[in-house]
Amino acid sequence: MELLRYKVCNCGLAHEAFIPAGSEQEGQQHAWERRGFCPLAVRNSRISCAHSMAWYGFLRELQQDPEKYQSDRVQLLLGSMEALRTQIFKLDHQKSDLEAGKKNDIDNRSIHQNLQRLSENYDKVIDEMKALYQKINQEYQDQG
Repeated sequence: MELLRYKVCNCGLAHEAFIPAGSEQEGQQHAWERRGFCPLAVRNSRISCAHSMAWYGFLRELQQDPEKYQSDRVQLLLGSMEALRTQIFKLDHQKSDLEAGKKNDIDNRSIHQNLQRLSENYDKVIDEMKALYQKINQEYQDQG
């Protein structure tokens, strides 16, 4: 079983950030571009990524031991992780909206405060997901 190839990583949803693009002409507004996704090879191991199919590979790995996978404890942990994944998707969309607003009004204090709060919420979700991931790995090691 290759559970340890999967990771919970705090990327800060960096792919949603807008950064200045290239050079500017005098008198023109800033041009912006998204940072973009992490390389596919990286995303394929990150079960905490909002733009990855790694979660489904992780579940397939867990299902290789049906008895452990179907245990009440593992199913409870996976249900909690799925709820956290939903929160990550929501935060991802919220950050996208805030970043779009920021590029249109770079000095907007409210947007910056909301981005800070979002970042703090994201950090908490990732910390919770890491703890659940460790518990699932422990379940598979302990029952082995």
